[in-house]
Amino acid sequence: MNKKDPDLAVRQITKIIRNEDIFDSIDGIHLIVELLRQAANKKELAKELSLISAFTLGGSYHQKKIIENMACFEDKEDKDLSHIDLRIMQLLEEGIIEVCNVGGIVNTSLYTDYHFKAKSSDFPISISRKEIDIIYNTMLVDIPHGRCILEIGTGFGFSSSVMGLMLDKLQKDNQIYTVDSFVESGNTDKVVENRNVIPPCFLESNIAYQTACKIRERWGIRNVKQVLGISPFIFDEFSPQEPIGVAFIDGGHFYEQPTRDYLAIEKFLDKKSKIVLHDSQAASVQKLLDLLLSKGYKSKSADSSCKILILEMPC
Repeated sequence: MNKKDPDLAVRQITKIIRNEDIFDSIDGIHLIVELLRQAANKKELAKELSLISAFTLGGSYHQKKIIENMACFEDKEDKDLSHIDLRIMQLLEEGIIEVCNVGGIVNTSLYTDYHFKAKSSDFPISISRKEIDIIYNTMLVDIPHGRCILEIGTGFGFSSSVMGLMLDKLQKDNQIYTVDSFVESGNTDKVVENRNVIPPCFLESNIAYQTACKIRERWGIRNVKQVLGISPFIFDEFSPQEPIGVAFIDGGHFYEQPTRDYLAIEKFLDKKSKIVLHDSQAASVQKLLDLLLSKGYKSKSADSSCKILILEMPC
C-alpha cells in the first residue's frame, strides 16, 4: 500500500470494512488491523469508520468502535496496544464478555469510553478501554524490576489479564496478585462462614470466577496469581513475595471497605509504591483518599469514566 497516497489507503480499507462479513472472524479483523497500520492518514480513516459504524448495530458496531480507536493510536511502539484490542474482540466473538454501556448511555462518538462485563451477568463491570491506556502509561511502563502488582478486586479477571498482556509486551516479568472472594455487594457473611474459606461449589457456579479462568486460558496468561479470600482478612495469612510496585484498590465500594483494604496492605507498601484508586467518585473511596492525602501522598487524576486516581509519595 502506498503510504504517500492516504486517500487511496482510506478508500481501500473502507471498501473492505463495508463488507459486514469481514467481522465474522478474528482473521478478518487481523486483516483490517494490518491495513490500518499501513494507512498514512489515520485520522481521516477514523472519521470514515465513524460514519460507517453509526449505522451499524449489534456486535459488529462495538468491534468497529474498537477499531476506530486503534486507527487513532500513535505509531510509537510503546503506545501501540492494538494487540489488546484484538484479544478483547476475540472474547467478544466467543461470547465470553459483552460491551457494557455504563449508566445506560450509548455514545456513538469516536472516542467512546466503553466498559465490559461477563456474559449474562450485570456485575462486576470492567475497567474501560480508555483506562487500559491510563494503566499502561502510569502504572506499568516504569514499574521497576522485582516489584509486584497487587490488585484488590479481581472482578471477572479482565483488568489483571490485560495488565498481564501489557507486561509481556513490555518484556517485564513482574508478578500480579489479584485478590477476590467473588462475592458482590458485601454479602460475604451470607455465603461463607469461615471468612477465608470459599466453598468449591460456590466457585463452580460463579460466573465472574469462571470468566476470569476462561480469559486467562484464552490469552495464555502466566504472570497472574489468583488469591481467593476476603479482604482485609486474607492479608492475615497471605503476603506478596515481592515489594509492591503498584497497589490497585478496586474492591468493594461500600461503607469503609476501601479504607480497610488499604490498612490491610499498608505493611507491604514503601515510599516507592504507587497506589491506584478506581471509582474515586464513590464516597467510600473519597474517605480513603482523604486518609492517604493526610499521610503525605500526592494525587494525580486521570480523565476516565470511573475517575482513576494515581497516588505517590513525594521523592
